[in-house]
Amino acid sequence: MITVKLPNKIQVGGHWYKLVLDSRVKDFGQRADINYEKQRISINPNQPQSQKEESFLHEALHFVEQVYCRGDVDEAEIDSLSQGIWQVLAQLGIEFDFSGLEIVEA
Repeated sequence: MITVKLPNKIQVGGHWYKLVLDSRVKDFGQRADINYEKQRISINPNQPQSQKEESFLHEALHFVEQVYCRGDVDEAEIDSLSQGIWQVLAQLGIEFDFSGLEIVEA
C-alpha cells in the first residue's frame, strides 16, 4: 500500500485552496464541498475511507475544472471522472491520509 499524506493546501494554477475535515457538509446532503470564495475544500470525516478519498478527488476535480475548463464540465462528468480515478488509484494500492488536516467544528 502507498499512502499519500494530504497537505493542508493544494494549488491549481495560481490558486491555493485549504483542505479541511468538516462534518457540517453532511447537513447539506453532501460528503464534501468546495467553496470558491473561501478557497476551501471541506471533507466530511465521518464516512468510510473509500468515500473520503473519492470525495477529495471529486472536489479537487471541481477545482481543476474551474481553473482550466471554465465551468464546461457538468456534475455527472465530475462524478464519473472522480469515481474512475479513485478506482484506478485504489487498484494501484494508493490511499490518502487525512490525519494532518485541520478539523473544523461548528
